[in-house]
Amino acid sequence: GGSGMKFSKFKFRNFRDFSVNRKLILAVSVGSTVSAFVIGGALFSYHLFNLRSQFRDNVVAVADVVAKFAEAPVAFGDQAGAGEVLSSLHAHFDISAAEIRLGDGSTFANLYGSRLEWPTQADEYMADYEGWNLLVALPVNGVGQSDAWLLITADFGRVLSSSILSMTFAMLIVLIIGVLVAVLTAGAFRGGILGPITNLATVAYEVATKGDYSLRAKVVG
Repeated sequence: GGSGMKFSKFKFRNFRDFSVNRKLILAVSVGSTVSAFVIGGALFSYHLFNLRSQFRDNVVAVADVVAKFAEAPVAFGDQAGAGEVLSSLHAHFDISAAEIRLGDGSTFANLYGSRLEWPTQADEYMADYEGWNLLVALPVNGVGQSDAWLLITADFGRVLSSSILSMTFAMLIVLIIGVLVAVLTAGAFRGGILGPITNLATVAYEVATKGDYSLRAKVVG
């Protein structure tokens, strides 16, 4: 019986039953939340729209640097040196595989010890998506009579997942800060805005209940 009585105290109140103070804070908080979601959603959509092309440009830029550093090892037949050049790609978590392939189709060096499955003969520039993977092929110049190509596979899904987590976390932080600022702002202006309204409502209630028409609301300002 006691627990039932305690539980009955917790009922959802109608918005009309809220005090003016609570209505103001609730309205400001809801407005700030909606604004944060709309602005955050727009920025998030714009970021995702450009992320795919930015990712391709970044991977191509990295591949271009690696291809230039690989020129000397390939020219002198230094497979160990070429392997060290490719090992610099370990710093990029999105790059899943890399290989330097000679013009005769043989593998000169690779990043993770396995030959890449490539959709073409690896004899032309490529920077195209195949599903979630970005395939980049750049020529390694300055190798004399033997052509060589740098092949890189990058996983766009990893970058997308990381970006979604980062943007979601940032939106939550902005939302929390926005709600706190809204509540503090509403509290700061509560006296100036709600004070006269509350005073007038109190006087009107006393006049209605007591019938004392001599009561007057305090003039502010």
